[in-house]
Amino acid sequence: MRQYAAEAGDNMSAERRSYQNRGAALITVLFLVMAVAVIALGLFARTDMSLAAVRNFVLHTQVEALAYSGLEYARALVRDPNLIFPWTESVYFEEQAVDFVCKVEIADPNDYVYPVTSRAWFEKDGSRRVESILVGRLYYDPNESVAYYQRIDRQVR
Repeated sequence: MRQYAAEAGDNMSAERRSYQNRGAALITVLFLVMAVAVIALGLFARTDMSLAAVRNFVLHTQVEALAYSGLEYARALVRDPNLIFPWTESVYFEEQAVDFVCKVEIADPNDYVYPVTSRAWFEKDGSRRVESILVGRLYYDPNESVAYYQRIDRQVR
């Protein structure tokens, strides 16, 4: 009888151990799923930040190119003051109005050198998001019909 009681006790403890192992396995699986979820969320957040950085870089590049085109516009105006480029409509890119603005200022010359300032910026919701200011020294000799920039400086804002 004692032997039967000992065997029954062994069976009970084996059943208890299997239930305890099932609980530990469940907790381990939950921790693994939680770890995978945290890693996935971190990757998604990092990807969103990378996309925002790329968009910002592209916007800076576009504004910088627009500022340089303003300098070239000034060179064309200095060579031919009667030249007029009328532009009254909004610029459309991929079927959306683009809020890029460029302003060019040409000061009076000093010894064939014209100080030129080209400001380009991107506006959204009434505020300037990105701005590029280029200041150049445009040399123009009307006798030789030569026009080139001696120096171009970028102002940081």
